[in-house]
Amino acid sequence: MKNRNYVNRVIDDTLNEKLDTFGALLIEGPKWCGKTWTMEHHSQSVTRLMDHSTKLLAELDPATALLGEKPHGIDEWQVVMSVWDEVRNAVDQNPVRGQFLLTGSVTPSVKTVEHSGIGRISRLRMRTLSLYESGISQGEISLSSLLACDNITPAKTEKNIHDIILAACIGGWPISLSANIRNPQELAYDYLDGLTVPEENGNVSIRNIPQFKALLTSLARNSASIVKSGTLHNDISKATEDISGKTLSSYLQHLRNSFILEEIPGWNPVIRSKARLLSSPKRFLTDPSLAVAALGAYPEMLINDLQAFGGIFEGLCLRDLLIYADANKSKVYHYRDNSDLEVDAIIEMRDGAWSGFEIKLGGSDIEKGTESLIRLKKKIVRDGGKEPNSLCVITGTDIAYQQENGVYIIPITMLKQ
Repeated sequence: MKNRNYVNRVIDDTLNEKLDTFGALLIEGPKWCGKTWTMEHHSQSVTRLMDHSTKLLAELDPATALLGEKPHGIDEWQVVMSVWDEVRNAVDQNPVRGQFLLTGSVTPSVKTVEHSGIGRISRLRMRTLSLYESGISQGEISLSSLLACDNITPAKTEKNIHDIILAACIGGWPISLSANIRNPQELAYDYLDGLTVPEENGNVSIRNIPQFKALLTSLARNSASIVKSGTLHNDISKATEDISGKTLSSYLQHLRNSFILEEIPGWNPVIRSKARLLSSPKRFLTDPSLAVAALGAYPEMLINDLQAFGGIFEGLCLRDLLIYADANKSKVYHYRDNSDLEVDAIIEMRDGAWSGFEIKLGGSDIEKGTESLIRLKKKIVRDGGKEPNSLCVITGTDIAYQQENGVYIIPITMLKQ
C-alpha cells in the first residue's frame, strides 16, 4: 500500500529492522502523529477497527482482524482488546517475521490481554514530526556523528528564531504540512479539547474540565523542568479549586496513556560520587504546539517574550533528541544532583558511552550551558566514570562550530538523526 505522498519518517529504518526480527510490531504514539500513514505505507493490507462494522465483526470473531496479505496492518488495535491475544497466538502458531503491524493511540488502563507479547510483538514509539522530518532542519549535522565522536564541520543555517517559534506554534502534526490548512495552530487547540473526551478501552473520564485544563497550563508553564506534583497541585488549586492527589495522579496517567506527557528520567551513572542524584523526571507535553496552545500564546507574543519561549524551546529540542536517539538505539536522560549541577539531556548508548547536551536559545546562556557540561565531565571522570563522547549545546542560533574547550554549538535547525 505504498503512498507516493508519504513523508519519510526517522523511524522507518527501525520499523523495517523490527519487522525483519519479530512476528508483529506495535507502533504507539499520540493521535495525529502519523502512525496510520506509516503503518499503511509499510503494509500490504489493512484492517481499520475504528470502522463500526469492522469493529463489530472483530468483536464476534477477532481472527477476522488478521485477514489480509502480509504484512497486515491493524489500526487502533485497542478498540477490540481481544485482537492483541489473537495476534500473539497467530505469531506463536506461525513464527514468520513481519506478519502484523499494529497501531495504538491509547494504553489501556485496565489490562485484559492474556500475554504481554514479549518476544512476539515488539513496540516502537512514534512522536510528532521532528524539525528534520518537517523540513525545518537542514540536517547538516547528525546525532549519530556526535555520538560517535566524529568531527563536525562549521556550518551556517538560513533558519532563524522566527522560523523556530513558528514551527513550535504549528507543531509537528503531519496534517499541518498541508498547504490547504488555513490556520494550522488551531489544530493544537482542538487537540487539547479532545483530551477531555474519554477514549474507548483505556482512559479515565475527565469530570472536572477546568482542573484538567489548569494541569495542562501548569505543565506548559513548567515545560521541560523537574516539576513536582506539589507544584502542579498548587497551580491547579489557585486557578480553579483544590484538587485531590488521587485525581491529579489519574489526570497525569490519562496524559501518559494518551502519549501526551513525556517524562525524561534522571541519569544514574556508575560512579563513586558522594553527591546525591535527584531522579525526578523532566516533564513536558509531547509536541511544542500543545504547550503553546495551553498557554494561549501565538508567534508574535513569543517573539517578544523569549524567556517564556525558553521552556517550549527545550521541550521541542528534547522531542527531537528522543526521536533521533531512538534511531541510534540510545536512551535520553537528564542529570541533576544536590550540588545544583544540572544538564538538560544525557544520551547514553547501549555500551554505556554517553554524550551531554545543554539546550539554550542563545546569548550568554550558551556560555552557562558550556560551563555546566564541562563541570559534569570533570565530575564524572573524577569519580571514576567514562569520559563523554561529545558535549554539545543545542541552540536557536544559526552557526554550528566547536569551541576551543571541545564543546560543540549546534543549532537545532541543523540537526538530524
